[in-house]
Amino acid sequence: MSARVGGPLALDRHRLLLGWVRMRAGRYDTAVAELARLADTPLPGRERLLLAALSAGIARRSGDVARLREAWTAVEPVLARRAVDLFTIEPVEELLVAATRLRRPGRIAPVLDTVDAIVERLGRPPAWVVTIGWVRIQLAVAAEDAPAVTQAAQAIAAVCGDLGTRAGARQRAQCGAARLWAEVLAGEVDPDAASTVAGELAQAELPWEGSRLVGQAAIRTTDPSAARRLLERARDLSSTEVAPAEGRAESQYGGLSEREVEVARMVRDGGTYREIGSRLFISPKTVEHHVARIRTKLGATSRAEFVAALREVLGES
Repeated sequence: MSARVGGPLALDRHRLLLGWVRMRAGRYDTAVAELARLADTPLPGRERLLLAALSAGIARRSGDVARLREAWTAVEPVLARRAVDLFTIEPVEELLVAATRLRRPGRIAPVLDTVDAIVERLGRPPAWVVTIGWVRIQLAVAAEDAPAVTQAAQAIAAVCGDLGTRAGARQRAQCGAARLWAEVLAGEVDPDAASTVAGELAQAELPWEGSRLVGQAAIRTTDPSAARRLLERARDLSSTEVAPAEGRAESQYGGLSEREVEVARMVRDGGTYREIGSRLFISPKTVEHHVARIRTKLGATSRAEFVAALREVLGES
């Protein structure tokens, strides 16, 4: 973006993509800032679709139905032309979930038919089968259609073993989560498995999806203690608040939430997971998940890099 390659249009596209990636990872400031910056800017179809997906994503995560409706209205003509491809499938997923939430299913099937046809022509690559199956699961969950979740989960399970070593962490996390969604909606709740899979989704930069999974598990379990643990896990995964419409500056701590800053400081000071959990009244496993997410946000791949990044972001103890 700083090189301004491709002119103003490419700059808008790159900034929208950055906002999208950060929103999916649970960092909403950039997305909200882009929504405010481009509110009155005419955009071509692909950029308009991405902007609407950002708006729908922020609206869904903040429970703003009015904004959700506005986002759908703005982009419905684009989807009506089936102007989608596999590279826009994640933003399209967000918009189709919005349509489901707004009880407007008429536009959903044609769009899914379009992407299904593309995947078929490509020979059904397992990674894309998982991606499209995940979209169907999210739509079925939004519609509270348990049989459709089970059907989509079975389609994903059929190809998970064929993903190979080149598959990304996201598809692998979605494979595990697909099965768990089917079990949870059927009333079969394994709290430990739900918490673990939600953590895998968060590490694959899908914390919102992980939060929803454990939240639904908490609602359906008959064990009050497990329900409390799962609700705590859901709150931890969705701990980054959506900024108000006018936006706000990125966190001075590398995009870490307030709770993550608390955990990061204790890790920097040498605290163990058990010690940190005791001080914050959360489980050591929850501390571990926080640390994994902090490492991802800071881009640290080794212990030495992680400690150095913590000291750079937080300062010395």
